[in-house]
Amino acid sequence: MLVTKKLKLIFIFFLSSFLLSCQNNSKLEQIEFGSHEYFLNEFGGIYENSILQNYITSIGKLISNSMQLNEHDLNFYVLNSPSLNIFSANKKNIYITRGIIILCNNESELAGLLAHQLGHVKANHDPTHKKSYISWNKGISKYTETKNKEDSINAPLKIRLPYYNHFQENEANKISIDALNKISFSFNDYMEINKSVKKLLKYKSSLYSWKNMKYDVENVHPSSMKDLKKLFNKFEGKRQKNPIKGRYYFLKKIDGTIFGNLNENKIVVKSPKKNESFNDFTLRNGITKKKSKELFMILNGLTQKEFTSKKKLKIIEEKN
Repeated sequence: MLVTKKLKLIFIFFLSSFLLSCQNNSKLEQIEFGSHEYFLNEFGGIYENSILQNYITSIGKLISNSMQLNEHDLNFYVLNSPSLNIFSANKKNIYITRGIIILCNNESELAGLLAHQLGHVKANHDPTHKKSYISWNKGISKYTETKNKEDSINAPLKIRLPYYNHFQENEANKISIDALNKISFSFNDYMEINKSVKKLLKYKSSLYSWKNMKYDVENVHPSSMKDLKKLFNKFEGKRQKNPIKGRYYFLKKIDGTIFGNLNENKIVVKSPKKNESFNDFTLRNGITKKKSKELFMILNGLTQKEFTSKKKLKIIEEKN
């Protein structure tokens, strides 16, 4: 009798769990693809940082005004995702991940990303949607025997995202070059952030067991560096003599932003001491391993020779 009672309780427990799972799946299926809820669900929701959010909105509005997009009811959202992405939906919502924001090294690079996406809105582009989009949210390190904490709490993103063809990419870039020049930014910095994206994804590929394929923003924006250089030389050239960089102001805004998949890690902006060498600075800040130094260089977009020219630098700090 007692055994039967226990079996009944076990059956009820598993039945309840199954029904709850079905209910949750049903709710997810009801979320319309391409809707605001869809992207929030896939990218970890809104990143709760009002300073960063207001900053992105202000730059976005500045660029949209230079493109005369006043008739569009534009919204800008920072997504709580470490992936490297920026995309738009319904020609009014612009989404950018915290991952690609903190990879930028100045305001001009950030403006380049936003201008490119707004260029698609200005050109009234209708994107297709890739079914095989994959993010670098997940990976098993070849240098550790077991999965680390970061690996175990994140699954790869396999979702559909707006995808533009080469013609649409070139048209958006032409529009963004003109808009950026009007507000004293340079398209050259958009090229720089694209280089940083490639470097970081290559770095990630060296750490994790990945196949040779494109990830994140490379996957949905097909412009090559050759395409970008050609457009830059043809449509900007030497028009911009003294473009705005806005490095220090930008670093102030991203200081304290979460890095990667763990809330314990954040970006902290620090200054080298007077006459401090690269090795002394990295040692003082716990950046001792070869891979850690490589990541530090990529995040700051510099080489060891350029180290002394930077007064403020981004480092990854682990919260206690």
